[in-house]
Amino acid sequence: MWHVLSKMACCLLVLAAVGTLGGVTGEPEKMKYHIDGKVGDWKDMKPIWQDAGRSKASFPQEFDVKEVYLDNDDRYLYAFLHVKPSLPERFGRENSTGNIGYFYFDTDDNPDTGSKTIRSIDPYFREIEAQQHSQSELFLGYEYELALDIGFTVNTLDPHPKPINWISYNLKVLGSSNRFDRAVPDGEARSGKDNRLIAYSNDGMELALPLRCLRVVGEKKMRIMFVENGSFGEKQSYSWTTYRVKTVRKR
Repeated sequence: MWHVLSKMACCLLVLAAVGTLGGVTGEPEKMKYHIDGKVGDWKDMKPIWQDAGRSKASFPQEFDVKEVYLDNDDRYLYAFLHVKPSLPERFGRENSTGNIGYFYFDTDDNPDTGSKTIRSIDPYFREIEAQQHSQSELFLGYEYELALDIGFTVNTLDPHPKPINWISYNLKVLGSSNRFDRAVPDGEARSGKDNRLIAYSNDGMELALPLRCLRVVGEKKMRIMFVENGSFGEKQSYSWTTYRVKTVRKR
């Protein structure tokens, strides 16, 4: 009897493991885009920004963001960025940390709520204030900041270590001190570690950000500002759009 019960218990454990790892409950959720950093899935889409930011990077280590595409399904906000130099080209030239740019999200589409200023754009913002520019509200009212970074890791235990390059995103929400200093749960991803959410190729970089991280449910209109890291404080580094999150079926 004991042997029979033991065998039944083992079978239940095996079934539980299968259900978790490869069964219905453990199957990866379907996504509208296969995140691989390739532009193929976006070829029929119109970019939100054409030649976003500066037309030419000021320094060799900077990225010139050529096009930015955005789309969504009911779970993710997807983005594809075409950058020059390409990420493999940059990584082949040098191993260093850096930043491509930032997305800022005003999820309630209201410049009167959210950020009162943004540290990274203060120089240009102060210039606009001094000139009493009619569009100074473009820099106000954001609740979230998504940083797009690059970097590398080295296995220090390897006698002949080879740097492993990566790109990442990091979402932060506005804190009480008017700084984007509060981490958002599940708001981080790094290539090589979270390959379903962020990747790069010679074409560019591609990412999927869970909409729940932005507290966006259903159809919603939000303002988005993109800041290219090439030159903070210069007008050419900023791009704006109003994006409507669509309710669509996943393919």
